[in-house]
Amino acid sequence: MLKNWRFNNKRMSYSGFLIFMRLKRKKAALIALVKQICYILFIPCLFRRPLVRREVTSVVSYESMIIFSTDLDDEKKEQWLEKLKEIFIQKGGELLELEPWGKRKLAYVINKFHQEGEYYLIKFKGNLEVLNEMEHFCKISDEVIRSLIIRLN
Repeated sequence: MLKNWRFNNKRMSYSGFLIFMRLKRKKAALIALVKQICYILFIPCLFRRPLVRREVTSVVSYESMIIFSTDLDDEKKEQWLEKLKEIFIQKGGELLELEPWGKRKLAYVINKFHQEGEYYLIKFKGNLEVLNEMEHFCKISDEVIRSLIIRLN
């Protein structure tokens, strides 16, 4: 015994009702997709301010913790720190403090053989160019196990 289904006061069979609902869902999904595309593409353009790239020249204070390998001799560490000072001078940064914290045990083993490290705390001021150059220099050097730079203000 087939029941008659109603939608908007129209009588239809159950199979007809299912087909109608599938089409309605597809249509609703298509309308929602078109609305999303319009919202993403057109509406933000109307209300958003124009994108202007600014040069960041403000000087900001940073603090950096650098961990050297314990296999490294003092002479190589001093050479690395001298190169770092040269980078600060070239890029217009200011090295405020260079404090050796000494040899400490690491919280976990790094690269399967580093269990201890020689810690250095560096405080400096500089713009974004100095920060990017220091991060790059720490990443590419083999002497540094880990480094972290934090903005102070």
